[in-house]
Amino acid sequence: MSIGKNFEIDFSKQLREQLKDEIVIQRLYDNMSKFALHYPSDYILFTQYGSYYIECKATKNKSFYFSGFAKHQIDEMKQIVENKATVECYVVVFFYEKGVTKAFNMNYIIKLIESGEKKVSYDDDICIEIHGKKKRLYFEYNMKRFVEELGKHWKESSYECKQHNYRARWTRFF
Repeated sequence: MSIGKNFEIDFSKQLREQLKDEIVIQRLYDNMSKFALHYPSDYILFTQYGSYYIECKATKNKSFYFSGFAKHQIDEMKQIVENKATVECYVVVFFYEKGVTKAFNMNYIIKLIESGEKKVSYDDDICIEIHGKKKRLYFEYNMKRFVEELGKHWKESSYECKQHNYRARWTRFF
């Protein structure tokens, strides 16, 4: 199994184990067939703060290139964030050579794509850094802190900022 698939499985397993009484995770079936249903993310996370589509990605590089998304993922997550639904979309990227894991809000990624950018980097600070203790390759993350950070971002978001000046609503939380 690939590093990315193992990361995806490990990340959701840690969420379930550490926060079993506080969250619900709904896995979206992953079928690589071109005739199968295509989902925007790996799973949906339901917390006391809100609901989140979560897509997990892993890269050896210091940057994650948007070409790593399936086209339908960007289109569907863009539709979700633009329809003012009470749900957020995040891409959790594990930069395994750097030992860094960050969650990027899809609003931010869409703005980057629209401005011609092609990637996010491990040292980008417009995100949530997910802290943890290094195991062999992967990390044991502090999922309670991660979910609390999602809640902080949820409370601070506003439709006006999302539409006009996304960068203005973010501060460094770590």
